[in-house]
Amino acid sequence: IVKIHVELNHRGVKGTYYNLKQKYYWPGIKDQIAKVIKECSICSINNRKNTGGCDFVATRKKLEKVALDIMEVEGEKRFILLGIDYFTRKLWGKSLGSKSTEEVIRSLEEWIRNDGFPDELITDNAKEFCSEAFEKWCSENDIKHRKVGVESHRSNGRIERGIRTIREALLKQDKEEERDIKKMLSRAVKGYNNTYHSGIKCTPDEAWLEESADIMIENDIIGEYATRFKKQYRETFIKGQLVRIARKDNLGTKAKSESGRFLGLGIVVLEC
Repeated sequence: IVKIHVELNHRGVKGTYYNLKQKYYWPGIKDQIAKVIKECSICSINNRKNTGGCDFVATRKKLEKVALDIMEVEGEKRFILLGIDYFTRKLWGKSLGSKSTEEVIRSLEEWIRNDGFPDELITDNAKEFCSEAFEKWCSENDIKHRKVGVESHRSNGRIERGIRTIREALLKQDKEEERDIKKMLSRAVKGYNNTYHSGIKCTPDEAWLEESADIMIENDIIGEYATRFKKQYRETFIKGQLVRIARKDNLGTKAKSESGRFLGLGIVVLEC
């Protein structure tokens, strides 16, 4: 149990049981797994609370939507580019020397050579994703680029959760071993992609290899997983639409009805 739990980046009972049952079974196995995880000192220190609140985005095939983001490695001047496929939940990770557009594009081209072109890339408004060079690269490769602003960042929650998962996995790896970020990242991503995901009822690697009917259903708004979310679709805006403009500094601290929450009215100039 301990070996599987560690290999899967200290995942929970469901993920550990899903992998363990491939080779082993005995009466009371789930209770024993729960006991082992509860007594894991690394998990007790690093586990996060489930904050929830993300939106559900329906997809019909792999590479239909791929979200990107960059995380900084704590305590080091290193960055990691992470990508997640919305349909299969497959995660990619690449260690970067800098956050430049050029490095991001090189990493994406490596992923594409191995796994294919995405229909759409979803990113935040960071400068490396908003540069003229990045927009040109997307256009040349017939990739739609959707930028998610601060007001709708919850709709890009899958990459945010991916970042939290990888960050925790890096923290949980043996503190005494040599800190080789590339090797640690490779183990973390491999562990994630081989862990059971309740949203698709299998592992991301299994979903990537076989797009079954079950996965199709679970990725639709009628699926069981979708009902856990507060919203079942991404809020979209069209060019020319009248909207209220939120203040960035209090997005997470005030309700929409409170005074001062918005700066005023504005007109949408681009699809977002």
